[in-house]
Amino acid sequence: MILVTGGSGLTGSHLLLELSRKKEPFRALKRNSSDISWVRRIFDYYEPEKGRELFFRIEWVDGDITDPDSLTAAFRNVTTVYHTAGYVSFDPGEHKKIRKINVEGTRHMVELSLKYGVEHFCHVSSVAAIGKHHQGDELWVAETDYRKMRKERSCYAFSKLLGELEVWRAMEEGLRAVIVNPVIILGPGNWNRGSARLFKTMQNGLPFYPPGSNGFVDVRDVVRIMLLLTERSISGERFVINAENLSYRQVLSWIAHGFGRKAPSIRTSKGLMTLAAMTDWMISRLSGKPHLLTRETARTSASHIFYNNEKIRSTLGYEFIPVKEAVNNAVRFSLSLADYADHAD
Repeated sequence: MILVTGGSGLTGSHLLLELSRKKEPFRALKRNSSDISWVRRIFDYYEPEKGRELFFRIEWVDGDITDPDSLTAAFRNVTTVYHTAGYVSFDPGEHKKIRKINVEGTRHMVELSLKYGVEHFCHVSSVAAIGKHHQGDELWVAETDYRKMRKERSCYAFSKLLGELEVWRAMEEGLRAVIVNPVIILGPGNWNRGSARLFKTMQNGLPFYPPGSNGFVDVRDVVRIMLLLTERSISGERFVINAENLSYRQVLSWIAHGFGRKAPSIRTSKGLMTLAAMTDWMISRLSGKPHLLTRETARTSASHIFYNNEKIRSTLGYEFIPVKEAVNNAVRFSLSLADYADHAD
């Protein structure tokens, strides 16, 4: 039996789709408040004829990774765990929630995996947990770079690092585990969460673009790599998952063109991004709405960071989906949402 956490998220929902196609016994952990309607939409998008059939192969089980007592039923007869659940936020005001989910939640998952004799554990971390090194004038990230905690600015990155340390500790105690560190993941999903919000923003039109660059990867690549790593029983390793290093302007332009909008043409400065972050913080405080832009995200979007994917390519002989296709796939899904209600039952 396979157990998936975070099944209602971008990575988790695509993983559930792949598992349903394989017809392997699996279950997905969800909280009582989880909105699984987006999972159904994703299944119907990729499988118009049998999305309903595949969706109902999911064995949903209620539980919360921050409450280990609620997870007993989820771990029944489980041999493989894919831990995709996590909380992405760069708002310092949410540091307690971030730590509780990303660190304590991961600790509970690995401890229960040891207790119930799980044979393989795949942990979805983030490149935010990895350090950086200079390669000439460029800033690069690879698996051998280790982040120094005392220099950490982002509470999210710090939490992902501590979450990884829980997995490494469990490995020392006998858990066979592998860690994947994806860059910015693109794909169909709830456009009110994560990177999918970017598509909603661009569909409405946005003339600005940040000056930096980053790594991008299709969610389908992330899921396929996770499955391959466990199928090959690879353990005791971590892998940067990155398809291409690209400028934000290029990626935003592809998204804009997909929606028939003008490509962003106004370059924002680091100072302007910081000012926007401060304004967003004030609006959040007054309105009670989520804090979307922080000083950390402003700083990151102005940086040029490159991610080395040679380890995963050589280990699996893997070839990535071009990022432009990942963008087009997510755009097609976004455009399909208007008609979804008329066809879903």
